[in-house]
Amino acid sequence: MEQFLKYAIAIGVLMLANTLLVSVDKLIEGGFDWKIFVKGLLRYAVILLACIGIFYAGTIMPNIEISEGLNLVKMLEVVGMALIVKYGVSCFKNLKALFEIEINDVGVEQWK
Repeated sequence: MEQFLKYAIAIGVLMLANTLLVSVDKLIEGGFDWKIFVKGLLRYAVILLACIGIFYAGTIMPNIEISEGLNLVKMLEVVGMALIVKYGVSCFKNLKALFEIEINDVGVEQWK
């Protein structure tokens, strides 16, 4: 339970940070739309509720394997790790774009 909460909080914070970074970019460009912003937040909330449901089902039926020794809770942890990486990279790219940082400015080739 504790590990799931850590993943859920980290993913939620990264999703929110990513949404805010994209929103700031849209505010600067002049294309900000409150409806799209609220839809994005609602989408994240529904995804989080679905994950809570999957987690709960996995705790009720912990012995059912979904794939190669992974039950629902372990699969959520795998997906959680992937989402943390995905949204972390996305936040980084959006932040880099906001500050107009070029790869040459930081000297790290893998930051493309």
